[in-house]
Amino acid sequence: MNYTLTAGQYELKKRLRVQVQHKHLPHAIFLSGDDGIGALPLAHALAQHILCQNPIVEQGGCETCSSCLQAATWSHPDLHLVFPIIKSKDVRQSNDLRAAFRNEYKKNPYLLLDDWLACIDGEQKQPVIPVDEAHTVLHNLSLTSYEGRAKIVVVWQPALMNTETSNKLLKILEEPPQHTYFILASGSPDELLPTIVSRLQTWNCMGVSEQDMQNPALPYCNALTQQGMQLSHGNLGLALQLSKADDFKNELLDDFQHFMRQAFRFNAQLAFTRIEAIVQKGRSYQKRFLMYGLHIFRQALLFREHYKALSPHSKEELAFLEKFAAFINVKNCEPLAELFSTHLYYVERHANPKILFTDLLFLSTEHLNPKSK
Repeated sequence: MNYTLTAGQYELKKRLRVQVQHKHLPHAIFLSGDDGIGALPLAHALAQHILCQNPIVEQGGCETCSSCLQAATWSHPDLHLVFPIIKSKDVRQSNDLRAAFRNEYKKNPYLLLDDWLACIDGEQKQPVIPVDEAHTVLHNLSLTSYEGRAKIVVVWQPALMNTETSNKLLKILEEPPQHTYFILASGSPDELLPTIVSRLQTWNCMGVSEQDMQNPALPYCNALTQQGMQLSHGNLGLALQLSKADDFKNELLDDFQHFMRQAFRFNAQLAFTRIEAIVQKGRSYQKRFLMYGLHIFRQALLFREHYKALSPHSKEELAFLEKFAAFINVKNCEPLAELFSTHLYYVERHANPKILFTDLLFLSTEHLNPKSK
C-alpha cells in the first residue's frame, strides 16, 4: 500500500514523504488517532516507502519492486507486525494469527479493533500485546537485515501493550540498531506509559472528509453508504462498519428510543430488559449505540432550532426527532452529550457494561427530567 491508497491525511503524508526522502525520519514514530481513522494503513504505507527499492516522490512505494510486493501483504522479512491477541494455549503472540490478520486487513485496511476481535471470537475478552511479543521483536531486530535497507516494527494498538511489554521495549526504543524504525499506530499518547511517549515523535491523524471517503481510487470504499459516512464523523473505519448492514441504523434508533423513554418515565422491569438487550449485543454495538446517541442529541437540538434540512433522516428517525426535540434544549444537550461521551470512554476500556448502562440510564433521567433530582 502506498500513500495514494490511503484516504485524506494530506499534510501528514507530505511530511512523511519528505522525511523519508531526505533521510530525516525519526527512528520511533507514533501515528496517533482514533481507532479506524487511518493510522494503521498510513503506517503500512510509510513502512512500504522505507523498504521500496525505487520510491516515487508523490506516492511513496512504487508498488512494483519485490520489496513493495512483499510489504503490501505484510510478508516482507524486514517488516515485523505486532497486533493485539487473546492469549490462549495455542495463541501466544501475533505470529500465531498473522494469516488471519492479513486476510482481514486485505479486506479492509481501516480495520477496527472490534472487527478484529470479532474475527478471533474475542469481543467479550481482554485483548493484549503480551511480553512474548517483545521477546520476539528483540530477537528479530538482532538478526541481519534481509535486504540491508532497514528493519521496521509496526505496532497496532500500542495501548494494549502490558507494562511488562512496554518496559521490555524501552531500551531499544531509546537506542535502536542502525536503520531500525518503530511505527506505533492508533490510540492516544495518554494511553501509553510516559516513558514510552518520551521516546516517540507523535503525529496526529485527522478525520477524513466525506469527499475523501468517496475517492474512486479506494476500492474498499465502494460499499460506503451515506448513513454510514454521516454517523462516522470522519472515521473511515467506523463508516465502513456502519455501512455493512442497511438496518443497523434502525436497530440503533429502536434501542435509543426505548432507552430514552425509560430514562424519562422510569419503569424498572422495562428499563433493565432494555439494558440487558444492549449488553447482550456486545461491546462494538454498545459503542455504536453511544455514538448514535451523540448524533441524535445534536440533531434534536438543530431540529428544535428549525435546521431540519441540515442532515438527511429516515422517515422513522424524522418522526422520532419531531417528538424528542421537545425534551432537548441548550441546557441539557451539553451534559447529555458529555455523559454519553464519558460512558463511551469507559466502554472502550472494558468497564462492566451492565453497571455502565444502568448508571447511564439514571443520570440521563436527571438531565431529561429535572424534577427527578
